[in-house]
Amino acid sequence: MRIRNRTILCVTVNILGLVTLLTFIFEEAPRHSILQFGPSPELVVLQVRIDTWRKYTYLILANCLSRSLDVLVNDIGSPNLGFSIYDPTKTRVFGFDRCELQILANLMWLTNGLMNIFRLMVTVSRFDIALLATLSSEITSVATIRFLLNKKTAFYPQFETEEDWKKVSYQGEIPV
Repeated sequence: MRIRNRTILCVTVNILGLVTLLTFIFEEAPRHSILQFGPSPELVVLQVRIDTWRKYTYLILANCLSRSLDVLVNDIGSPNLGFSIYDPTKTRVFGFDRCELQILANLMWLTNGLMNIFRLMVTVSRFDIALLATLSSEITSVATIRFLLNKKTAFYPQFETEEDWKKVSYQGEIPV
């Protein structure tokens, strides 16, 4: 199965799983209060009662900003570190010295881990907060993916690998 078809299949299965889960949640939701929206006296996040629209707005803005920054940092910065460290086929590293790479990588992933603890504690407090945080992440992801794709110079959907492309290419050009 081609990589494109496998990926489309995985996205489709993922969407079906989400629809199934949401159907179950919304069927059960009328009996529970998970689908509340906005501030309420019962909403307590990190021991702060979120009972006014002002507090709720600050919470949502801080959470959305945190999630958006997480997407930017992890989609742009982490691959630089990860590919430099974890690619077993490469023995040479460019752009970093050994000590700098060690420090930057450990700081990046320690900070991410700690931030994820707080993001998780805020996000699981209620469905509306989780939904808004996820939407802000995805909006940022659209911009980040567009930025990264704009750096790509060519797309060859008819080939699975660079080796396949090299087998049929003529002087570096794809035959039409």
